[in-house]
Amino acid sequence: MGGTLCAQNPLDSLVTRTIHTASKLPSELIYIQTSKDVFETGEDLWFKVYQMDARYLNLSGASQTLYLQVINEKDSIVWQEKYPVENGIVRGHVYLSKDLPHGDYFLEAYTSNSFYRDTTSLSGIRKIRVVGEISDNKITKPADSKKDFRFETYPEGGNLISGIPARLAFKATDRRGNPLDVSGTLYENGQPLTDFESRHDGMGVFVFTPLDNSDYEIRLTSGEVYDLPGIHPQGISLSLIQQNDEYVEFAVRQSPGIPHRNVYTLGTMRGIPYCGAKAVIKDSVIFKIPVKEFTARGIAEFTLFDENFRPVAERLVFVHSPKRLYITAEVDKKSYMVRNKVELKLKVTDEEGKPVSANLGVSVFDKAYAEANYPVNIETHSLLSSQIRGNIHNPYYYFNPKNEDRGEVLDLLLMTQGWRRYVQNDNEKDELKVLSDRLEGIQTIKNKKMRNTEQLIQVSGADENSTFVWAD
Repeated sequence: MGGTLCAQNPLDSLVTRTIHTASKLPSELIYIQTSKDVFETGEDLWFKVYQMDARYLNLSGASQTLYLQVINEKDSIVWQEKYPVENGIVRGHVYLSKDLPHGDYFLEAYTSNSFYRDTTSLSGIRKIRVVGEISDNKITKPADSKKDFRFETYPEGGNLISGIPARLAFKATDRRGNPLDVSGTLYENGQPLTDFESRHDGMGVFVFTPLDNSDYEIRLTSGEVYDLPGIHPQGISLSLIQQNDEYVEFAVRQSPGIPHRNVYTLGTMRGIPYCGAKAVIKDSVIFKIPVKEFTARGIAEFTLFDENFRPVAERLVFVHSPKRLYITAEVDKKSYMVRNKVELKLKVTDEEGKPVSANLGVSVFDKAYAEANYPVNIETHSLLSSQIRGNIHNPYYYFNPKNEDRGEVLDLLLMTQGWRRYVQNDNEKDELKVLSDRLEGIQTIKNKKMRNTEQLIQVSGADENSTFVWAD
C-alpha cells in the first residue's frame, strides 16, 4: 500500500480488493523516445525505450523482451522486431530506406506486462512522420462534414440524479478526434434554462439541477439537437468542491428519503491506495482529503462506495505532489559555428534542491524536424496520455507553465475523457492474455517474405562502445 488510510479498519476490504484488481492491470509502462519527430527517407531513426513500473514510474526489469513494431496509416504492420531489455532500457535504430512511402507512422512498443487484457490498448506509442525532404513536411487536413460532428456529455461522478445540483461536462470533436468549439443552450420542457460554450479544445461544463419529471435537450447554435443522459429518480452523487495545494474537497449528496447510512471514499493513484475515509450521510457530507497523503504526482481516482462497499461514483483529480525532479541544462556558450564542440551540463535536483541520480536523455536536432504544434515528452506520457484512454489533443498544454489556466482545463479533460459510470457486474471473468517473454527468432514481416530488394526498413542495436543520451 502506498499511503496512509484516514480510517483504516472499515476500509480494509476495499483496500484488499483494490490491490487485487490492480494486480491484474498492466504492471509496466512503456515510453518511446526518438531522435526527432520528422524523418527523411534514407536516414536512421534512433530510439530509446524506457520500460517503467506502471505504479511507481521507475525503471522496471520485470520483462526481459521488448516487442517493437512500425504501423502505417492503414493500421498495417510494416516491420517488427524483438529486443532484450537491459536494466529497463532498450536502445537501437531503424534505417528508413529511400523506398519507404512518405506519411505518418506509429512506433509501438510493448512487453508481456504492458498491455490490457483486450490487447487493444498499448501504452508505448510514438507517432512519427516520414518525408522525402524536410521541405515536403506539409500537412493537409480535409474538411470534415457536419455528419462527422460528435458531441458528448458527461455527468460529474457518473449519473444525473433528480433534485441534486449537477455539473455536466461536454466535449465536441470531429471524426478524427480533433476538438471543435461549440456553444448552445440547455432547454427544460421547451424553455431555455442555461447557455454554455466550450472553454478549451471543445470542452466545457455547466451547472443545473435535473428533475426526473422534466424533459431536457441541448440545442447547439450550429443547429444540432441532443438529448441528455437518463436522470435517476434517486441516488447518490460525488462532486469536487475545491482543490488547492493542501486539500482536495468533495461533496457527497443523496436523495431525500434515503435512510442514514455509511459511505466510504478511497483515493488511489495508478492502482495504489493512498487514503480513505468513512462518514455517515443523511442528506450530504463533505470529505476533505489532505494532498500530503499522496506521495506521488499524477491522476488520483476518488471512488465513492455505499454501505455495501459497492462503487457508486468516481471523480478523477490531478494531484500535484510537492515531490518532483527539477532538471536544468547549461551550455558553455550562447552560439556556435558549424561543427563546433558543444559542452552541455545537466543537473537534476529534488524539491529540496538536493542532487539526484537519474537516467537522462537529450534529443538535439533542427527545429524543422520537430512536431512543434503538439510536443510530447516522458512527463505528459507517463502522467496523462497513458493514464486515460483515447487520444489527447496537445497533452503538453496541461503541463506548460506558460498556460495559467492549465489546471482548470486539465480538470475538464478528466471530467470528459477520464469519465466513467459504474455498473455493477459480479460475473466478470478474469481472463488474461499471455505473451511470451522469451527472446527467440529474428525479424519477421507480417504475412510476407521480403527479398533484399523489397526490404524497406532495416534495424540494428546501438554499438556497445557508443553512448547515446536522449530525452524530450
